[in-house]
Amino acid sequence: REILEEKRKMQIVDVDTDGNCLFRSVSFQIYGDEEFHMLVRIKSMDYILANEEYFRDYIDLDKFISIGHYCQYKKQDGIWGDDIELQAMSEIYTRPIEIFAYSD
Repeated sequence: REILEEKRKMQIVDVDTDGNCLFRSVSFQIYGDEEFHMLVRIKSMDYILANEEYFRDYIDLDKFISIGHYCQYKKQDGIWGDDIELQAMSEIYTRPIEIFAYSD
């Protein structure tokens, strides 16, 4: 944590850990408030559905009946986001997204 804060001059901001943390993090970066996480979530899933040809190969269709089923599932509050949603958010907001992992 100190390396990111001191050497990279990044501010570490804790967000709620309720299953919405990915969307909360992006909400904070885009809107300055993590409370817009459902807006980010819904926009992401609508984008994936609208671009299903592109995202089709990245979604486990053995687990989900269709892209629409996947998007309906992922629109639910508290469902974790992953790399597919990260790609969608990066494209929606036209910003690169970097993930840093650290342990205390």
